[in-house]
Amino acid sequence: MVGQFQQNIGRHDLKFGGDIRYQRFDQTLYFDISGQYFYFGGGTNDPDLEVTQPDGSTVQNLFPNYLLGLPDEYGQGSAQEELVRSKAVYLYAQDSWKLKPNVTLNYGLRWELTTPLADAGKKVQTFRPGRCRRFILARCPRKPAWTGLQHGGSDSGGVSRARRQRRA
Repeated sequence: MVGQFQQNIGRHDLKFGGDIRYQRFDQTLYFDISGQYFYFGGGTNDPDLEVTQPDGSTVQNLFPNYLLGLPDEYGQGSAQEELVRSKAVYLYAQDSWKLKPNVTLNYGLRWELTTPLADAGKKVQTFRPGRCRRFILARCPRKPAWTGLQHGGSDSGGVSRARRQRRA
């Protein structure tokens, strides 16, 4: 939503305006969902067949590994859905003041607010320094630790204010 207002008052040309936005970006990322096999050679089940090149050097023939179904590695990704949201507000006021017929003074003020990107599905990863994880073998500190900077208590990763986390 965009709005603008202009008014001439004497030697002043006043302009006020603003822009309010709700940004939405939905996407599904498909990263290697079918998977793939890798053949490097030198594995524990490797038939170790070498081929002599015309220049006298030897290289490993990985074709038997492929035919026998002996890959060295298998990698597979997954599909991930992101429902990214953000809000923004932009406001301005400006004046063109005609001091003399050949001298004009232009000045103004602008204010902008853009909220951090957030996932409506709560799937955005956030790094919080000092936060203790239960699956790490190290012991958790007994005193409260800062959880990092958060925006309004959400996991959006924004920088707004710091909060303390209570430990049980």
